[in-house]
Amino acid sequence: MSFGYRFRDQPLQQVMPEVLSAMHYTFAPPPRITYHKVNAWVLNYPREITGVLLKTPGLEHWLPVRPETANLFPAGVEYQEDYRNCTSRPCRSDYIIFSPGQYGTELLRLCENSAGFCRFEDPEGLLGNSLREAATLAAGGEARSLAVCGTLNLILDLLMNYTAPSDKNDYTRIASGRRSPQLKNVSLTERLTRLFNENPAAPFSIDYLAERLNVSRSTLSHSYARDCGESPMKTITRLRVNLCRELLKRDQPVKLIAGQCGFCDEFHLMKTFKRLTGMTITQYRDSIR
Repeated sequence: MSFGYRFRDQPLQQVMPEVLSAMHYTFAPPPRITYHKVNAWVLNYPREITGVLLKTPGLEHWLPVRPETANLFPAGVEYQEDYRNCTSRPCRSDYIIFSPGQYGTELLRLCENSAGFCRFEDPEGLLGNSLREAATLAAGGEARSLAVCGTLNLILDLLMNYTAPSDKNDYTRIASGRRSPQLKNVSLTERLTRLFNENPAAPFSIDYLAERLNVSRSTLSHSYARDCGESPMKTITRLRVNLCRELLKRDQPVKLIAGQCGFCDEFHLMKTFKRLTGMTITQYRDSIR
């Protein structure tokens, strides 16, 4: 049984990550070579597939497609799959097609290798579980689009911050729940900003932030204010208003923007926006037209 949902063919905006399609796919492939080229990023995750080969223009030889291993293809990258010797009937896989928004440059660094894509071994099943969750949520259609985007942000966080290079080759990384060493020297401010960017609509509070940033409430409250000159929640509010400014440039309804930015309703957004910018939303929109 296949399930999931195709939300759209092209992203609506380029600021935040956006899901175009998320699916769990059960299929019986014909014994032939298939060609793929998608104008968006693709992360696929074979589950029950044996005897299938994969190739990109940057590879000299075909690679075996391994179950429980994710493959990340940048937008526009061509790749082939050879099903002529496939022994699985049916085959099962999960995939998500997406726009990475502001994280595109960071994801491209993962794919700067001889193969032109990145393969992620997933020994703890973290990627697989997240992709299955995205497909399950997507089966609810448009009503679950924000929830699916939240899961995409968790997937991107895992790819960028919880993977390490494999010693096998330059295009394979290991996904693990242990945080990548590259974050050891990242400031609390940067970590909070990354956390916000992962899911602006999250229910941010001091307790939530302390848990997600893996620090105590006391450390978060005092160290953050000392280093940044404002409280963590003031930073969250400021980031929400900054995101609101970007979305207002795209002429989206205020009610929709309020939900995307984490405000409880449009009236709370309008009041906060006026307090921080000195302008009403109507005045701001008029100023940028």
